[in-house]
Amino acid sequence: ASGWRVCSINEGYMISTCLPEYIVVPSSLADQDLKIFSHSFVGRRMPLWCWSHSNGSALVRMALIRDVLQQRKIDQRICNAITKSHPQRSDVYKSDLDKTLPNIQEVQAAFVKLKQLCVNEPFEETEEKWLSSLENTRWLEYVRAFLKHSAELVYMLESKHLSVVLQEEEGRDLSCCVASLVQMMLDPYFRTIIGFQSLIQKEWVMAGYQFLDRCNHLKRSEKESPLFLLFLDATWQLLEQYPAAFEFSETYLAVLYDSTRISLFGTFLFNSPHQRVKQSTDKKLYKTRLFSFKSFKFPVTIH
Repeated sequence: ASGWRVCSINEGYMISTCLPEYIVVPSSLADQDLKIFSHSFVGRRMPLWCWSHSNGSALVRMALIRDVLQQRKIDQRICNAITKSHPQRSDVYKSDLDKTLPNIQEVQAAFVKLKQLCVNEPFEETEEKWLSSLENTRWLEYVRAFLKHSAELVYMLESKHLSVVLQEEEGRDLSCCVASLVQMMLDPYFRTIIGFQSLIQKEWVMAGYQFLDRCNHLKRSEKESPLFLLFLDATWQLLEQYPAAFEFSETYLAVLYDSTRISLFGTFLFNSPHQRVKQSTDKKLYKTRLFSFKSFKFPVTIH
């Protein structure tokens, strides 16, 4: 898109350790302005372009602006820059995910209840109340909430021709899921195997989703939350409704989730791209990341 450019101010992770080294930003925002603005964002996570529609509308993620005094000024500058990047100069639609969707603690609580429902009692004893018990976990309610909100944003991007900004406190949890679902709904490339892999690499791995903490790999994190599993479940819901639209099956999704739990790949081991690079000097880890199966290969970030 002509209204956007590749920015290298985070090269060497000089600005933020939880963003990729190279990001795409509105062309009208100068590097110096971005450096100044970055100090006002939670985690110094500047606006991050995700995807552009053929009509010119863009999907953007960003963290909250914590500097109250500068909040309005910076927010206006960024929204104006996104508007300028649109060929029709369309307005920007902002989605406050923290207010719209369940938080990571609620998702974790629902998952704990779901696990208890599945393993505690013999199925014969719970069959009569299975559906009501499942509903009480709220897991499916939360999956529906993410799908519904993503569909609403698809409407804004495609039908209203509005650019959409996903905003949450740190910009690295709920926005990973919503940004991925929106792109998968709109772009058939992300429903292919290679496209789906690149989507996860782009919106989860490189965008700083905290796999180490959220998956609780070290068994000592109080920040555990199965948001990636919720995304895979939401994907499965779409797959069940539109099987011909996808190049992969539910088996592929199950293997993908398994790989986050048993560490088949280094892809799902870290909290950020910077942490991944820092640990890549370990030869054992390096070999693990290069390992692949003939029947199942997943692209990993090698530096």
